[in-house]
Amino acid sequence: MARIATLAATAAALVWALPAMGATPTTAPAAAPVRVEVVADHVKDLIDLYTQGRERSRFFDAAGVDGELSAKEFAAAAGKPDSLVRPYDTWSAAAVYDKDGNGRLSWPEEEQYRLSLRRRVLSMFDKDRDGRLTGAERVAANRYLSKPLRAPLVVRIGPGGATPAGAAGDGAPQRSGEGGSARQRWEDLRKKYDADGDGSLSDRERRAMYDELRKRAEKRRREWMKQWDTDGDGQLSEQERRAM
Repeated sequence: MARIATLAATAAALVWALPAMGATPTTAPAAAPVRVEVVADHVKDLIDLYTQGRERSRFFDAAGVDGELSAKEFAAAAGKPDSLVRPYDTWSAAAVYDKDGNGRLSWPEEEQYRLSLRRRVLSMFDKDRDGRLTGAERVAANRYLSKPLRAPLVVRIGPGGATPAGAAGDGAPQRSGEGGSARQRWEDLRKKYDADGDGSLSDRERRAMYDELRKRAEKRRREWMKQWDTDGDGQLSEQERRAM
């Protein structure tokens, strides 16, 4: 009996001594850290709260006194609070809308870039077509906007600037293989929007024509993406472009 009591006392002493030696009677394995993907809500500023007046103010803050945005000014605006240039913006993507080809963006050109981007993101991710991005739609759109934008496919670069695929600048299309038929379609389109028949397009007539061209461009872009965007990430990689 005395021996049993001695053994019990020794065991109790060891249990109390273990914490002092950096151990515990029973040690549970440490839980593995849980990784949570954190993606900035780019949709909020691009779609939910987009207002022309606020965007215009951002543009002129970045463009300076001459009212035109250069590549250097674009780069300088990146990373600033409440900036015109968002983390996903790239000069190559925005400069496609440099319609006069002067290497700078005016406010109408910049706004066309921004509105085209909004339409593109909605067309890609607004699955229920309610004009809003919520739930899984928003997550997918934010994941897409978390990477720098690639420039849209370009038909040509000339006096009218770089033209997105499927659209046309202020001159006859120059796509190889189309020849006179493309030129004739272009002339027919100009005549369609030359409402007063004076042989030239006013600013209003030109804007109406460009609206139709942009709709055609967006339709063609969706068709191309459906056919050639094999990994479904909403962009064409170099390998996918070469295949196309």
